[in-house]
Amino acid sequence: MTTGDSPFRVVYSEIVRASLRALSEKAKAAGLGPELLRAINTIDDQLHDPLNFGEPVFSLKKSKAHVRKAAVFPLAVCFAIYEEEQLVVVSWFRPLADLLA
Repeated sequence: MTTGDSPFRVVYSEIVRASLRALSEKAKAAGLGPELLRAINTIDDQLHDPLNFGEPVFSLKKSKAHVRKAAVFPLAVCFAIYEEEQLVVVSWFRPLADLLA
């Protein structure tokens, strides 16, 4: 499925975008810039098909959201899926282990 075929809209807050910029700088310094870019692109593609990406963590009954986590080297991501709204909200990105810490 390509991004254009997906009914899900993916939202990144400015805080999440800023964290990705900071991780990008660290990745470049560590020689992992290309790997990080590939991971970001892969994750973004997968988030447009969120029901088939990552592992379930918990559900929020009131908002009917399903929270999941996934990893694509060298990043982990946490996101919430709002099926009725066809919306994915990214909560955070984190480096795997101490690779980019």
